[in-house]
Amino acid sequence: MPENFASLLEALNDQGRALAKPAPAAAIETRGRSRRRKHRFTAAGSAVAVCALAAGVALSAGGAARHPAPTMPAPTPPSAPTSASASASAPASHTATTTANRTGVAAFLQSSELPQPALFQWNAGEAHLGTGAGGTLPATCGFDPTLKNMQKVHSQQQDERDYTSVADESSSTETIYHYGSAAAARADYDLLKPNPATCSSAHVTATITDGAAWQDAASGTTSLHKMIVLSGSDIAYWFYDYENSAKPYDTSDDQAALQRMADRLGGRAVVPDPVAAPPAGTLPASAWLDPSQIPFGTADRSHGWVPFGGQQEAPSGQKPANLCAAIQDGEDLVTQDGADVLTRSYHGSPSTTPVYPGSNYLYSGADEHIVSFPGGAGQAQAAFASARVVTMLHGCQFKDGSGEQTRRTITVGAETDTGFSLLATDTPGPSYEHLYCVIKGSHVAWMVIGFEQGDTSTGGDAAILATMAARLP
Repeated sequence: MPENFASLLEALNDQGRALAKPAPAAAIETRGRSRRRKHRFTAAGSAVAVCALAAGVALSAGGAARHPAPTMPAPTPPSAPTSASASASAPASHTATTTANRTGVAAFLQSSELPQPALFQWNAGEAHLGTGAGGTLPATCGFDPTLKNMQKVHSQQQDERDYTSVADESSSTETIYHYGSAAAARADYDLLKPNPATCSSAHVTATITDGAAWQDAASGTTSLHKMIVLSGSDIAYWFYDYENSAKPYDTSDDQAALQRMADRLGGRAVVPDPVAAPPAGTLPASAWLDPSQIPFGTADRSHGWVPFGGQQEAPSGQKPANLCAAIQDGEDLVTQDGADVLTRSYHGSPSTTPVYPGSNYLYSGADEHIVSFPGGAGQAQAAFASARVVTMLHGCQFKDGSGEQTRRTITVGAETDTGFSLLATDTPGPSYEHLYCVIKGSHVAWMVIGFEQGDTSTGGDAAILATMAARLP
């Protein structure tokens, strides 16, 4: 897919921490933050490509080849889990496969079958089937920035699917490896399952016969969570690079989720998770626009919007000194002490990147932000009114993220009691940002869409504002 190469470069360039720990391209792709001072996606220099190659990603002019599987644990048999994990104190009743394994998309975990589906509200991405034989797997134990501890799988074919969640800034990946025989699959399974005796960062949280779940490492607000299942001549492997500063990952559902993964792959009936409702105060997935509802999906020769990583969360910033210049600054537009800003980001999907010959411009971008104010509707109204002042401005001059002097002209689109929109035109360039902002009860949502070539009309803005408001709880 053409967007993979572009996403990889942007994510590596936007967040240097990703360079410090190897991961699959799918995970690297999602680590960019939304707090971009200028939402223009451009290719980084050759050093980024070198880092991408070191991470095991084959780059080409047309995009990235489908990548090898995620980080794997130490190549030795698992030891019994510690007594600290009651759910993992003994293997469950899962036994050897007696039914035919599922194949194709049906073999992947469904969104409702992944760990803690009510909390994470998983969204399944596109499945990539038949992505080639085998592959080298970096970092067999924890975070390994040296890339010296490598492991090799010997599958004849592998399938892969990514999942994004509403709980953090990353995504998870399930890879299914297909082998020519059950013996070949077991040989790789014995290499890949966890062993706390030889990998001190591995903590087993659940076990079944021919399956295990474990936390592989933790560093700051990031922790690695994995599950592996062997079924006949297939191995299913799930990897989650969890990033959340608010609370640690909860492993209480690992035992049941591991069984669901085994049953899904093994062709048996899958028992759904009994918890259906998200925790109190969790913003429902229905509050967000679907990618198809985000306008200007064809700007910059795009073929529609592609999610850029998982949902992100960050504290509300300080009220900007220059509101005009802060239009594309994400969390800094609507501010309030004590409030957290949730963000979902998207990028365009042109057929080739860079989009325009002779430039390093990769694709258009869109961010949708939502704040649920703890102080209720009054606090939300105050923050909304403060942001709305931007409609009284005609323009401004400022230096963008690259230090280039920019002149911005503001054109107001639609205004109602509960929403407003505008078009910001930046020169030289030109480039454009469409801004939409709505309030509903204790929630404020706003969206910024940036591109270089596309529709600059504001005639449909009122309908867009109404759609955004209707999605809010």
